[in-house]
Amino acid sequence: MEIALIIVFMVLGVAFFILEIFFLPGISIGGVAGTLFVAAGVWYAFARLGTAAGWLTLVSGALVFAVSVWLFIRSKTLERLSLKTELETEEPHYDVSRITIGDKGTALSRLAPMGRVLINGSYFEAKTQDTLIDANTPVVVISIDNNTLIVKSLNK
Repeated sequence: MEIALIIVFMVLGVAFFILEIFFLPGISIGGVAGTLFVAAGVWYAFARLGTAAGWLTLVSGALVFAVSVWLFIRSKTLERLSLKTELETEEPHYDVSRITIGDKGTALSRLAPMGRVLINGSYFEAKTQDTLIDANTPVVVISIDNNTLIVKSLNK
């Protein structure tokens, strides 16, 4: 019965350590519980079964832990739990060569200071110089800087 109790403590300790390492972030209840269960198992082995059984429990617990981690990694459990979705979008290319200074359009989103605008029937990334521009506000292009339109509000 004493050996069964030691085995239960060690198995629970290893299970909590596996949870702590692979599933629970930081030092949490899993690490604390794992430490307590392993310590209880080793202490119980030393106290009830003697020094030789205590050392055997400590060494075999370390080996079981190492083998368990190795088997868990090899089982591809983490791979089955991981997200495999690939993003198939690409960054939009803005052809600002059709835009000239003075062209007018509308802010599609709030420019704070960056946002999207509709100018000459095309969508562009734009920014303001120093003010915020709300959505659906008429804007005018005042300069072009590295494929980014610099706009200001026409409402002022």
